[in-house]
Amino acid sequence: MDKKKEESIPEPAKEQVLTDQTVQALSGNPLIEEVPLEKNNKKLYIFGSIFFVIIILASGLVFYFVNQVKPRQKIVTKLIQNKEPIKQEIIQLKKNEITLEILNGSEIPGLASKTAKKFTDLGYQVVKTGNAETVSNGFLYVNNTLSGRLDLLVADVASVLNIASVSGTISNNSSASAQIILGKK
Repeated sequence: MDKKKEESIPEPAKEQVLTDQTVQALSGNPLIEEVPLEKNNKKLYIFGSIFFVIIILASGLVFYFVNQVKPRQKIVTKLIQNKEPIKQEIIQLKKNEITLEILNGSEIPGLASKTAKKFTDLGYQVVKTGNAETVSNGFLYVNNTLSGRLDLLVADVASVLNIASVSGTISNNSSASAQIILGKK
């Protein structure tokens, strides 16, 4: 008899009154059966869940490979050396920018003044004339900071005094660009 009660239509609540039509509809379609729309929704839910899981797994794999796989190529930097050395142009001083000390080491009176006049006429600034120890040949000493920038002076000293090259550097206490010591010859 219990089986009959389970299969039978449930009893309505005391306050609830069912119409005959509702009772017939319920007896023909038990409440346990699924409605076709709910079946479609359940399939769509399962498909969406599987698709979501696949997207998450694919994103995880992409993230893993992007962050874990290192490139196998090495970046090589190559230093290119210029075969020609960089040429720095040495700016020569103009004659009016060169200051001279002319010292007489020849024992000929007034030779330093006469020589100073020649170089002044050529455009140089003579800042000092005087006497030096007696020397047989003339010498040209240049300020070490101006070495290589006095080509005009070297050429003029060679033509006027027959001193062909620079003999050395001036002592640090001189403010002149160059010092000429006149010799006996």
